[in-house]
Amino acid sequence: MIFDTKILLFRSLYLFVVLFAVMGHGTVLGQDVPEIDSLALAPADSIAASIFPSDSIAADSLNIVPKKESAFKTRVIYKAADSVKFDMRTNWVYLYKETQVNYDDIELKAYKTEFDMTTKIIYASGGRDSIDNYIEIPEFKQRSTSYVSDSMSYNFDTQRGIIHRIVTQQGEGYLHATKAKRYPDGHIHMGGGKYTTCDHDHPHFYLFLKEAVMIPGDMVAFRYAHMVLLDVPLLPLFLPFGFFPQTNKDAVSGIIPPTIGMEISRGLSLERGGYYIAFKDHLDAQILGDIYSTGSWRTNLSEDT
Repeated sequence: MIFDTKILLFRSLYLFVVLFAVMGHGTVLGQDVPEIDSLALAPADSIAASIFPSDSIAADSLNIVPKKESAFKTRVIYKAADSVKFDMRTNWVYLYKETQVNYDDIELKAYKTEFDMTTKIIYASGGRDSIDNYIEIPEFKQRSTSYVSDSMSYNFDTQRGIIHRIVTQQGEGYLHATKAKRYPDGHIHMGGGKYTTCDHDHPHFYLFLKEAVMIPGDMVAFRYAHMVLLDVPLLPLFLPFGFFPQTNKDAVSGIIPPTIGMEISRGLSLERGGYYIAFKDHLDAQILGDIYSTGSWRTNLSEDT
């Protein structure tokens, strides 16, 4: 009986200790949990620092890939009467027959056009018809500048080009060149050029220009020139340098190209060629001369106020 009483007392004491321990632990947990009103969001940087170790990618170190810019500043518009071919492997575009390409203020027409989309270089050339005539030769236009050529290449990025057998009208005359280079400022440098007022593909007379620079809308400047008549160089008729002004500008000094004539007594002639001098807005003068194949010549000086 005494033993049973001791067991019962021991069990009661054990249950009391266990119950006290559980109640004490629950009180501690309740104190560690903050009240709802005291909850606040931690700063993003502290959250990132707690999530990502210092040697890993943190939120503020993520690289955002910028939007890729277009390869061209404006759209390239093109068309062709026959066909348009894309080569996705080489990134080239081929256009055939009555082609036209427009980019920014540039317009290029030709029989055949090839365009390298990677280097932004365009190549244009003419074609052959059934009787082997060279047709649809490249025609380049940009603002007030225009010229035709047998073939040409142009870089839309650097604005440089190579032109073969160029013909362009400058004022009242025509400028021919076997090969020329176009620069970003629009100037065209050429060697072995011809300047003439004759509108034939093969002019009957012209000034041979050893070196020349065409400045669109301004002038054609040259270094050394001599007259050629019916493919015969007239070396005594030469100029060390000079320029041809544009007629669509205010009056400026420059060379007056001669015209070809024929007289029974004096033979072939170059008439009314010379130099125009613009002193002021209301004062100018011109020196004109004629020369004949028989050796005679004459000059004339006139002024206007």
